[in-house]
Amino acid sequence: MSFALSQKDKWFDDPSPRWLELCSRLQEHDPTNPTWKVNDFQRKWELVSAYQKAVRRGLSDIAIHLEEGFLSFPTPELKYFWTRMTCTVCEDIGAGDPELMDFVIACSQAFTPSVGRETLHKVWSFLTAEMCKAQKSRLFCQLSCIEDRWLRDRVVLDAGTTTPWEDEVIVTEWELLDKDHEVWKQPKAAWSLKSNWRGQGMLKFRSYPLTLNPIPRPGAIPPHETICDLPSFCFDQHTRTGKQVITRMSATACIAGFFRCHPTRSKVEPIGWAMFLQEGALVQNGLEDERLSRLENKFLAKGYGWSLDVWMEFQQIIKTAIFDETLVNTIRKCVVLPMGYGEWASNL
Repeated sequence: MSFALSQKDKWFDDPSPRWLELCSRLQEHDPTNPTWKVNDFQRKWELVSAYQKAVRRGLSDIAIHLEEGFLSFPTPELKYFWTRMTCTVCEDIGAGDPELMDFVIACSQAFTPSVGRETLHKVWSFLTAEMCKAQKSRLFCQLSCIEDRWLRDRVVLDAGTTTPWEDEVIVTEWELLDKDHEVWKQPKAAWSLKSNWRGQGMLKFRSYPLTLNPIPRPGAIPPHETICDLPSFCFDQHTRTGKQVITRMSATACIAGFFRCHPTRSKVEPIGWAMFLQEGALVQNGLEDERLSRLENKFLAKGYGWSLDVWMEFQQIIKTAIFDETLVNTIRKCVVLPMGYGEWASNL
């Protein structure tokens, strides 16, 4: 396998010892052959959701098992899964380990599905294992969420409801849209902007000019169930089955009662985002800036026409439904089990 990532590149100075060590270990990596294949390609959304959240939680056995399943898909889907890896490293590793993020992005450029599935498996399984054990952080994901709220949804926070630091974040976000901004004149920053699409718009935060103060967020991640051979947390707002789960949740007594007291333009979106923040986004000891998390929640609350307190109360209801009452997994089983997936996968 030809691998030239150790050479000096335009967006780096001389490669660091860590970079060279990653190159060396990748060359020496000798994974076991895939042992299973996917027969039901309709489950691809659930598979990719499970993969990203397994990486996020550091569940390497599950993540690598899913990566093996990706290899049995036709080439168009395989290319999609490959691009999801770069989104995952930006969204869930990001500021926690910027050098690993750069390395994964560089590998996505140096290797594509055209290199063959054996080589792709070698690279993919190595990078997946590295991401699982890396320091995690959702900082870039949070910045992207904030950007989406005011850029796509036109959400504007009320005057007097933000702190000076929050105002600085918002102004910085606007300034970063200007491609002539001073920050993009640095070589590495220019590379981040050029390659930004590989991380679904999050790679540019590699050169974010505003200082953040992330600290590890302690706390164990609650266990998950297995439903139809996949972890329960994969049935979320990004999957067909997850959307059906959310629709059923909106009719349950506690949630329907909440919406009657606090009307909003959509019942589905706040449930989906609350599930994401309380379950899907869980990162053990992930680096977090509490100020940024608060600002993310302010934008979400405003988009639903709620105060921050109301939005946080709703999240607590969803958290209880997931972990204490197991209501969510009960609904997930009611949705997924009758779908008759049957022998959706097989051993090789």
